[in-house]
Amino acid sequence: MEMPVVEVCNHGLWLLAKNVNQYIHRMLVEADISDYGDDVWSAVGDAGKNLYTKGDFKESQMGDLDAYLLKKVGLFPDVIERKTSRHLEKGDHVSALITGEFYTRDHFPGFGRPFVFNSEILRSRNVDMTDVKTMVVTAPRRNQSPGDRLGVA
Repeated sequence: MEMPVVEVCNHGLWLLAKNVNQYIHRMLVEADISDYGDDVWSAVGDAGKNLYTKGDFKESQMGDLDAYLLKKVGLFPDVIERKTSRHLEKGDHVSALITGEFYTRDHFPGFGRPFVFNSEILRSRNVDMTDVKTMVVTAPRRNQSPGDRLGVA
């Protein structure tokens, strides 16, 4: 079983990546398009060459870093939340609702943040919160304490 990469916050853990390789891959992509790239590449050494090749982002011609990360690297909670928020900013509420619900699927087991974020999106759209409560309570559990579901354990 691979260990997730998390950040300790005031109210629990924030999931940064599902595993170390995914996190390093993301850092290399972000470093490739920024000014601090050489520091990151020197820190990861040869291990980085197996994950990402310099220039792959530009070669993809995607233009949107978040889309590249989701398609080529993996799913990241902050990227999914940012994509959902952009849909709302553009007035595309259907895509925002779909992305919010996608986020709650079993992509990040043991973390409650997807459910919190989706409920915020639904609340902003005046959706009946009884359905949201039912969805959270009936979500599959994997040997978790009640605190795990909320992202505080």
